[in-house]
Amino acid sequence: MTVFAAIGDPHGEVSRIDTDRADYLLITGDLGPYREARQVLGHYNDLDTPTYLVPGNHDVRHYGNGGTFEKLLNRYDNIESVDGECVTLDEEYDLAGYGAHRFYLGPESLDELDFHTNRFKGWPESYMERKETLEETLDQADSPTILLSHNVPLDSDVDVLDSPVAKKVKRRGRPWGSDVLSNTIPEYDDILLNVGGHIHEGRGVGKKDSVPVINAGQNDVTYVTLDGGQVADIAFE
Repeated sequence: MTVFAAIGDPHGEVSRIDTDRADYLLITGDLGPYREARQVLGHYNDLDTPTYLVPGNHDVRHYGNGGTFEKLLNRYDNIESVDGECVTLDEEYDLAGYGAHRFYLGPESLDELDFHTNRFKGWPESYMERKETLEETLDQADSPTILLSHNVPLDSDVDVLDSPVAKKVKRRGRPWGSDVLSNTIPEYDDILLNVGGHIHEGRGVGKKDSVPVINAGQNDVTYVTLDGGQVADIAFE
């Protein structure tokens, strides 16, 4: 039996973790600006529990797409980024990572050109590049796979905007998950579940086809139990 604690976008805050309960920690990104990120990383590193994360869109904003984020993580022995990587847990599961790549993180969709074309001329090319990146990562897996991402899939029931910011920009009530995730997950039979965040108000369990999708929220903790290659329990704390 394997148990991990999924920690939603910290944004400079930390949560209490039952380390007797969790074998691993998974963080969905958006750690915070440098000083806050160091506090977050230091807190979880000191728990001496193997911790994996992907960068969020705010991490891209603060640290860019270069090596600054990796240099920050290199200070901590128990924390590792799995963005674009695949690691094995307990010789039974694979953990694949798909982080954010730009600060503005919309649906990553070819169908959203009415909004994106004027702001991002290369959006269709970006969609294809991101999909290929995710596919290359998932192709490394050969066991039941946990997909750790920053966003959640488009139309997964946990990606609907309902915040004051969404209301301000007239997108309240719209699904705003990732089309890259939405279109790629059904292509892989070994994906056991997807854990993401980004849309804080969507915390809960949804589904993309037959794959459970956990939106881990903002600085919330969700314990997930895996047993015999299956999801045995999901507990929101």
